[in-house]
Amino acid sequence: MTSQKVFDFNEINLKHFTYEKPQKKGQSYFSNLSCKNKPIHIISPKLRCLSSIKDIIKNKSSLLEVEIMNNDYSFYDFFTNLDLKNIQTTFNNSNNWFDRQIAIELIEDMYKRTNKPIKKDESHKMSFKLPFYKDQLQCPIYNQNNDLINVDNIEKNAEIILCIHIKRLKILRSTYYCDI
Repeated sequence: MTSQKVFDFNEINLKHFTYEKPQKKGQSYFSNLSCKNKPIHIISPKLRCLSSIKDIIKNKSSLLEVEIMNNDYSFYDFFTNLDLKNIQTTFNNSNNWFDRQIAIELIEDMYKRTNKPIKKDESHKMSFKLPFYKDQLQCPIYNQNNDLINVDNIEKNAEIILCIHIKRLKILRSTYYCDI
């Protein structure tokens, strides 16, 4: 197994992200993202897990909801800035990618943002899609000693750190989003 470079989200520069021309696969188009020709893996700050992994599996949901701790907006801001970059890059490349110029307003309307806007006096929540296949989590989970642990050990309100793979833009007929 080859090791991948994992970036601290604070150290990665969105200016170094590159987007491939979207390629059709089935009914969707995919534009792979990379940073200096490497896959984009980032490490989050400490987050509070708002549900147990057991409950996510039981409810057949793949979304892990987390809460930002210590009122640090930088992680949220990183994804907000990534959304803005994805929209602007799509607009700038629309002639090349889709053989026509698409209005920025239409691109903004089509784009499904990674984060929901934060409301005043509300906790900072974010959701991330966990990789599941046939109800089995497809990523390892480690404790602070780098020991592999069982998913049942991740309980509600646990403090966690995520390794996030920012893969590509997934473009559908009337919407598109960043596949994370």
